[in-house]
Amino acid sequence: MLAKGLNMQNRSRWTPRAIKAQRFTLAATLSIFCLGASLTAQQSAQQSAPTMPMQARYEDGAEFRWLNKKVLDSRVLDRMEDLSSWSFAGAGEMTLTEVRAKDGRHALRIRSTSNIAQVGGEGEWEDLVATRKFAGEDWSRYNRISLWVYPDVVGAPAISCSLVLHNDGPHKLPDRYNEGRHESIILKNHVWNQIVWEIAPLDRERVTALDFAYSLPKKFPEPGDRTVLDIDQLELQSVVADHVEGWDVAAGKIAFSHSGYTTGTSKSAVASDLTSREFSIVDQQTGQIVLTTR
Repeated sequence: MLAKGLNMQNRSRWTPRAIKAQRFTLAATLSIFCLGASLTAQQSAQQSAPTMPMQARYEDGAEFRWLNKKVLDSRVLDRMEDLSSWSFAGAGEMTLTEVRAKDGRHALRIRSTSNIAQVGGEGEWEDLVATRKFAGEDWSRYNRISLWVYPDVVGAPAISCSLVLHNDGPHKLPDRYNEGRHESIILKNHVWNQIVWEIAPLDRERVTALDFAYSLPKKFPEPGDRTVLDIDQLELQSVVADHVEGWDVAAGKIAFSHSGYTTGTSKSAVASDLTSREFSIVDQQTGQIVLTTR
């Protein structure tokens, strides 16, 4: 009878209500545990992940390096005081302006009269093209083109231009592989921009023309849209050009993965003609040297 009473007493404790309450307690405990783990993971991710969107460091970019190269030699091609060597194509006009100039009294101005993009159909996509003609000149002594551009544009989300080099030698430019073109050159609005184009790999023994081109961004412009670009101080320059051809690394340079390396995996870098006999790896976050070896 005692055993039977104990058995009945145990059964009375595990009523449906008690079982349901215990299940609720267990579920709540698991939920709190998962929430805590999730918050911990989020905090860890926030601490380790970079601020988004990531901001580019201009000083680390190619444009900064190009613009800060020492000019070894130069030759002015056009000061934009005369239009006799220029031609223009597109729905707009080309004039000399005294409103602003980088050097001298005038700048060459191209302006759209419709602001309507002509993308589609055959031919190139450039809507405004200013062409400086040359009498088959040999530019082999120089390896960079430099000019200044001032955009005064309203209604464009981004502003870019392109340059096209025309060479009439054995290897004619531009060719079907797009060699001889420098496209998608980003411009800042309402300031003078210096554009430099290193042409060391290009044939240039008989240059006949250089195009400056701009593509309008809208097929249906809005009232108030405006497209004006002023160009000045076109010149040839000689610099120590970037190493852009072949599989070898430029002398004194190191090639490595700019996207970084996973912790714990092998890391590779390729160098050429280095004078140093050892190298160091630096933690970008702290600036501390984490490895120095030969």
